Amino acid sequence: MRPLHLTAFSPELILDVQINIKRCLSDGCDTRIHGLKTLGYQITKSKEVSVSDASAIWYLSLLTSLVTASMETNPALAHTVLQSTQKALQHMPPLSLTPSSTEFPKFFSLNILEEVDGFLVRIANCCVSPDAEMTLLAFALARGSVAKILQALSCISGHLQTKYKASSLIVSMASVRLRLLYCNGKPLQLHLQACDVKSKEEKSGPENMLTESSTGDGFLTESGKKKASVILSTEDQSNFQVTQMKIKVRKGAIGAKCGLVFAYTEEDSFDAEKHFKRFKKYDSWNYKDYKEFVQDSGRISVQTEDEPIGWFELEEDWNDVEIKLQQCRVAKFLMVKFLCTRQDSAERLGVQNLSFSGYLCPGTERLVDLDDLSGPGQSLDHNGVTGLCLLTKTLFFIQQLTRDMGFQEAWISIDPDRIKRESG
Repeated sequence: MRPLHLTAFSPELILDVQINIKRCLSDGCDTRIHGLKTLGYQITKSKEVSVSDASAIWYLSLLTSLVTASMETNPALAHTVLQSTQKALQHMPPLSLTPSSTEFPKFFSLNILEEVDGFLVRIANCCVSPDAEMTLLAFALARGSVAKILQALSCISGHLQTKYKASSLIVSMASVRLRLLYCNGKPLQLHLQACDVKSKEEKSGPENMLTESSTGDGFLTESGKKKASVILSTEDQSNFQVTQMKIKVRKGAIGAKCGLVFAYTEEDSFDAEKHFKRFKKYDSWNYKDYKEFVQDSGRISVQTEDEPIGWFELEEDWNDVEIKLQQCRVAKFLMVKFLCTRQDSAERLGVQNLSFSGYLCPGTERLVDLDDLSGPGQSLDHNGVTGLCLLTKTLFFIQQLTRDMGFQEAWISIDPDRIKRESG
């Protein structure tokens, strides 16, 4: 099925879209859909207070007044309310209460969120504690309100050495950031810098893998070579960030069976031999070594640039696979290692095409990576992190989202008037 562009002449009236696939591009017994993308506008509710909003606000106002009055004689009530709120917020990751979120509850509106926020602020003022400050920050992150996040951080900034039970919140920020990176990545055009094996002939060189055409031989190694490593970069060797990649191999026994992906930086002038030597220990790996690595990968986090940030395996009856990299590292070079062919009897290795999605990160300044948001050390200390750590990582989360918005169309729309109004 070729790419389809559908134009609606009356987008306000569309509630459902049905797509019928009559036949696939080539003969076959089944059909696979690799992606479906829709563009348009989300119809938002009026900012005026509706009847349902007024009812909810009235109920929350009564509840707030009742709880506030009761706390004077029963201080434990505030802690109970905070604990209940914290349990609920564990299921509301950052940005989940923004209008563009698919998880945004239909019964919520901006007016109701404002009332809930006011309720939590009054509770927090009656129960000043790290838990109260954490609750306000978690709710502000869920709303995606920059002004509210900064207000919550201003309270935390006065207790930089205080311990906060924020490990799960920090991990949640990293997870949301990674999901947005996957979602918003754009096609990347990378260029071949070097390959460690010779090709079968000139027309089947490794540079053929990077062309859009699916015809031709692709990349075929010389006879007897069943492994290969290629080094890729942008044309000017500037910083980039790969989030996903698609590998298409040759049919039959010669198709690559599995491989590893590395993203790294080398400040010295390009020396292919030096690059290949850096990752030489993986050259001896076979399919068994690969499977053992994949089984252990869930227990071992990527710590250095010399460790794989992604891996892939092709099915016997399917010639292409799309993978999400386990870590979206900003780098200057990408190395892809094809470890073996589908069958040991193969004469050579064959790869048809490589394509990438991600971001160009121009500039000579080394950009901060995602692992700075969820890296080792006190940030993952389940006994608590310091206020300074929480402050730094939350600001980094906002900074990275802002940076991403500069690299692509904004995923989140921020209303400057609203920020100004909320900031007072």
